[in-house]
Amino acid sequence: MNFITEYPLWFILFCLLAGGIYAFILYRKDDSFEDKASLKWLLGVFRFLSVAAISFFLLGPLLKSVQKTVEKPILVFAQDNSESITLNSDSSAIRNDYLNDFESLSASFEEDYQVLRYTFGESFSKDGAIDFSDKKTDISFLLEEVYNRFSNRNLGAVIVSSDGIYNQGKSPIYQSKKINVPFYTIALGDTTVKRDLILKDAAHNRLAYLGNSFPLEIIIQANDLKGSRSTLRISNEGKNVFQQEFSINARNDIQTIAVELEATKTGRQRFDLSLSPVEGEFITQNNYKSIYIDVLDSRQKVLLLADVPHPDLAAMKESILNNSNYEIDLDYANEFKGKVEDYQLLILHQLPSSKNRLDKLFSDAELAKIPMLFVLGQNNDYRNLANRELGFRLERFNQSANEVKAGFNNNFSLFKLEDNVERKLSKFPPLSAPFGAFSLGGNAENLFFQKIGQVNTSDPLFVFTEINEQKYGFIVGEGFWKWRMFDYLEHGDQEFSDNVLQKTVQYLAVRKDKRLFKVYGNSEFKENEPILLDAELYNESYEAINDPDVEISFKNEEGLSFDFTFSKTANGYRLNAGNLPSGDYSYVASTEVNNQVLSSTGRISVLEVLAELSNTTANHRLLYNLAENSNGKMYSPTDLDALKNEILAKEEITSVSYTRQSLSELINLKWPFFILLLLLSVEWFLRKRNGAY
Repeated sequence: MNFITEYPLWFILFCLLAGGIYAFILYRKDDSFEDKASLKWLLGVFRFLSVAAISFFLLGPLLKSVQKTVEKPILVFAQDNSESITLNSDSSAIRNDYLNDFESLSASFEEDYQVLRYTFGESFSKDGAIDFSDKKTDISFLLEEVYNRFSNRNLGAVIVSSDGIYNQGKSPIYQSKKINVPFYTIALGDTTVKRDLILKDAAHNRLAYLGNSFPLEIIIQANDLKGSRSTLRISNEGKNVFQQEFSINARNDIQTIAVELEATKTGRQRFDLSLSPVEGEFITQNNYKSIYIDVLDSRQKVLLLADVPHPDLAAMKESILNNSNYEIDLDYANEFKGKVEDYQLLILHQLPSSKNRLDKLFSDAELAKIPMLFVLGQNNDYRNLANRELGFRLERFNQSANEVKAGFNNNFSLFKLEDNVERKLSKFPPLSAPFGAFSLGGNAENLFFQKIGQVNTSDPLFVFTEINEQKYGFIVGEGFWKWRMFDYLEHGDQEFSDNVLQKTVQYLAVRKDKRLFKVYGNSEFKENEPILLDAELYNESYEAINDPDVEISFKNEEGLSFDFTFSKTANGYRLNAGNLPSGDYSYVASTEVNNQVLSSTGRISVLEVLAELSNTTANHRLLYNLAENSNGKMYSPTDLDALKNEILAKEEITSVSYTRQSLSELINLKWPFFILLLLLSVEWFLRKRNGAY
């Protein structure tokens, strides 16, 4: 620690000279101390020191200090807390003897090392309880957390205790390369391939329609069971709906069984899949799986009505049919004999026109509040369209057209499209848009603007309005078929162009839910996920409120209830019910507004997570590579003493000292102020006591 100043150090002589001159002038002719010469000299020294110190502060002195910090080497002990650790014959020894030995090992380093203990599995926790309950294992997340927390610290080594099985996240070997310290792995579990029959997966669609069949693709894995036979059974509400016996033809066999089931009942249907146990199986918990399929009464019906044939018609029909929620009828205005009320959405291609005014169709659609999507082109009667006051007008149309591209409106809020919309749209071919003066109603919202060349205009290309609770959409241009063709040439599929049209159709076809109280959220959760639901409450003016409390009660298949209260958010409600046991639950949410009880009912399913049961063979090869690639070593649970000696022998795992230099202005420190105050105060007191002024 030393002082430095903005001026040369010999300027301190001027400070001392100033203090001496001031004291000499003050006390040289002072007669108050004629018989107290020693006191006079003492007060002179006080004044000399005070003035010299104040003068020294005018030089802007800085206090330079150097601090030295010694950091012990950090040892990270990480224990795998997943279920697979105890799915072996030595599970009792691991839970008791091994955990005690592992704890003793980490404790033995605490005097000379900084020891940090973590558990990992599906999550990462410091000093977490080790109960081997995690449903998944993500070793890469452990390594990522170690890197983020200790990349600039004196990390000496990472000790990972695991069976090497991971079923979530990236490759641990790749992640470990970022951490430049040795990894020591403790290999738990058994590498012997066990006799086991596993129902690995059941691929299926989430939706099916009443009266239709739907496919399942069931993947079955058999380990060391060659020559055995088993039976696949599928049941719904306790009734067997499918059964097939199969043979296991290889030592390590993987089979796929395709199944077609009939949707015979609407609602959320649970199907239980099971494999009959085979003699000598290691465990049978992985022979079972449940899936859920929402069976709908019917698809939403869309009517695509055209003025004349056009390539857009086939393109739009195919695009909409790629979403299994819809079925579509294509017809021409002069031939249509159906009822408008049978459809949830009307798409009018270049209608109304001079030949087809569609007065009755418009009247019926308005009466039934059926949304309409207009695809505009050369044949439209724009005066007829303007007179209907749908929030869209095209004036001064002279039968000419512009080639326009789509410019994305970043402020569009009615629904969301995928990322990079603007970049993709810039490559798409132009649509042929009618030329004229556009006028939109106050509630109109543009998805795309017309873009001529590189110039964005304010003219609409895709625009939506709502009049008297009836939705309208306008595609101001022909040529959607060109978008789909280009999409396929550019990307190998028509996913982007189909997504644009399907999102448009979905927004228009969905009727507004005008209930005053509603609960919404996912209907399917995994048993290791929190149950999250949201609720909205409205008054009679349909204004969002959240003053009353909202209660909800879940009831499982055994009739056991779980009661919760929603938390209030800015203008709604949110529930985090934590984890619930696997199974089916019905719920009733209720609240009271103005002495009126409002309720909302629904169902959720909590799926059992069996990832840890699908592979019970320890992966010691991964643990070996993890250690070997980092200049570490793999040890067995019985060699913990050798592991300890290995770490102690590592010369590079040692304490590190850091020095930190800091500068602070002396005048900002408290102790010089109090010393100066003491000198002046004592001098003042003694002068006053002896009658001096």
